Amino acid sequence: MYGPLRVHTHGWGTWNAEFTLMTGVPYHWFGENGFYSPYTVAPRVRLALAKHLSALGYRTIAVYPTQKGMLNAARAYRTYGIQDFFGAEDLGLSLDWCKIPDSLMYEKLMQRYRGAKADDNRPIFMVMLTIFNHGPHGEKCAAPELLAGLRNNASQETLKLEDYLQRSHASDTAAKQFRDTILESTEKALILFAGDHQPGFEGLHKAYPRKMHREMHTDEAFFFTGYQFFANYPILPRKDPEMPREMDIAFLGSTLLELAALPLGPLFLPNSELRDLCAGRLDQCPNGNLIDSYKTTLLENGFL
Repeated sequence: MYGPLRVHTHGWGTWNAEFTLMTGVPYHWFGENGFYSPYTVAPRVRLALAKHLSALGYRTIAVYPTQKGMLNAARAYRTYGIQDFFGAEDLGLSLDWCKIPDSLMYEKLMQRYRGAKADDNRPIFMVMLTIFNHGPHGEKCAAPELLAGLRNNASQETLKLEDYLQRSHASDTAAKQFRDTILESTEKALILFAGDHQPGFEGLHKAYPRKMHREMHTDEAFFFTGYQFFANYPILPRKDPEMPREMDIAFLGSTLLELAALPLGPLFLPNSELRDLCAGRLDQCPNGNLIDSYKTTLLENGFL
């Protein structure tokens, strides 16, 4: 199951994509203060994806490519329900993003997964971020052959785009290897891959034309990435079989729970209902009252 993913950030702001994935709520619903959601909103959250899974008996683990204190990450994830948080200092990772390929992050993920399996028999929920293709793109991290092109008067736009594509290829290869390893195991497994935002190319993003999956305004095109679900067991077919289906990042949590055949609970049941009523697009709900009703329901259910 896959499709275009409508996200709420561009160029940076990963922490807000994490907040929305874990809560089903966009950060901008909290006004200007919502932009730093790990500090301002996350500490007040009482319902979240990992917390729900923990209540269902899951061991919840986060594997993080940066230091655990960056943007209040470890504390925010604790309120999301993550029991074990491993930051760069715990994983022995370099603090130089250019030196943390996705293949290394998947290796660290598998180490923690095997360790958790050896500890107890609980089912496991793991979330991991990669950072190799985050940026900056260009001179700081580019491969030597690309820097040679820069010395031959290649434009910054060309260098940054080629660096991005080269890192994307490496990330894709690592993701496929991880996916195949998990899906070929005897353990029942469900995998979600999702892009949190497009690259900003350090302010040069508007220099690049975009070929999107459908006609749309350029500004809208900046806010699409992609999502993919994989499972090694039969999953329920989507109600709308048409592919690809656009999905808002706010609806990934409820979709994940549905595909895992798990209870949705007071947070993600209304989330899934809103997803279906709005055809997957939070920003294009046909009735504005739906959003107000959803917000009221979350508050009544104890979201904050």
